[in-house]
Amino acid sequence: MRTSGTYFEQIPLTELKDITADLTVESEIKQSRRSPHHVLHCRTCGRPVAVETAKTDSDGQAVHEECYLVSVRRRRSAEASRHR
Repeated sequence: MRTSGTYFEQIPLTELKDITADLTVESEIKQSRRSPHHVLHCRTCGRPVAVETAKTDSDGQAVHEECYLVSVRRRRSAEASRHR
């Protein structure tokens, strides 16, 4: 069996903490890139929408519930004014 020239015990504790901190940050960055959750943006207002609370409009695009209700009200009032 081959032995390493440096033993774990020979690495100063401060350097070891720096190395593990760097590895943790790199790991978090890689994980965030692989995350299946993409940021959704509301089609109406453009602000981010949480996946858990997102609704979809008639075209399947993400919207806030409040924005969806406003757009439905606008559409209904526009249709009502056309029928007068």
